[in-house]
Amino acid sequence: MSQTGKILDEPSPDSSSSPQEMSFFKWSPVATVGWAILIGIVVFLGVLAAIFAIAAVELTSNGGDLETMSESDMVSAFTTVAGDYVGIVTVLQAVLIVAMVWLLTRPKAGLSRAVMLALAPIGFKPCAKWTLLIFVSVFVLTEIPQLFVDIGQEEALEWVKILQPVWLAFVLLVVLAPLSEELLFRGFIYGGLSRSVLGPVGTILVTAAVWTLIHVQYTWLIMSQVFIYGVVFGIARWKSGSLWPPIVAHAIINLIAGIMAFWPAQG
Repeated sequence: MSQTGKILDEPSPDSSSSPQEMSFFKWSPVATVGWAILIGIVVFLGVLAAIFAIAAVELTSNGGDLETMSESDMVSAFTTVAGDYVGIVTVLQAVLIVAMVWLLTRPKAGLSRAVMLALAPIGFKPCAKWTLLIFVSVFVLTEIPQLFVDIGQEEALEWVKILQPVWLAFVLLVVLAPLSEELLFRGFIYGGLSRSVLGPVGTILVTAAVWTLIHVQYTWLIMSQVFIYGVVFGIARWKSGSLWPPIVAHAIINLIAGIMAFWPAQG
């Protein structure tokens, strides 16, 4: 493992943008945006199809007739399934994201996934250092302000509680959500846009903003906290040259949220 905390094949963020340095990601910025939109469409349609399939199975197994059912009854059944199976549906969403990113970044012309997604192994010390820096940053920027402003954290934890069963919730929170979201936003999208006119800083802000928008179930105060997380994760990705510190920090933060949400309920 490299002890430098840098991916050896990835150009330094501060170096000049020669054609050779631009080749560490195989998509142009415009193509990256297009592929990211396609990923979103595929994931949305996949989740929608899964919900419809589960609703159809439940209705027919309970003696319902899909052909004679009214539109309002179908909508009601769809909404119920979406709520009852939110954990399974969210797992499917994460798996689809990982699969799409993995397929799109298959090795080509000397480029590997490790380079494109910043997944090359780094030493324990640099990974621990950047993970610790992430925690210190988010604590100062998001936790200390809560001494003065109530951001509604309890409401956010209520959203965590709807992920059932509990074991599946923790698999999603600690493994699938950090892996899928970081691969997409700080891996795939960052890799394609950071060498554009946006630069690393602009790309960090854009990816943090888009990542925040997929958390629309929260209040605007919680979403502002999510945006700060996204910026801090992005800076760590940029300066460390690795996606592993954001993935590890994201997993630990979600683990803490899961414990806070479920521990009281477990006695």
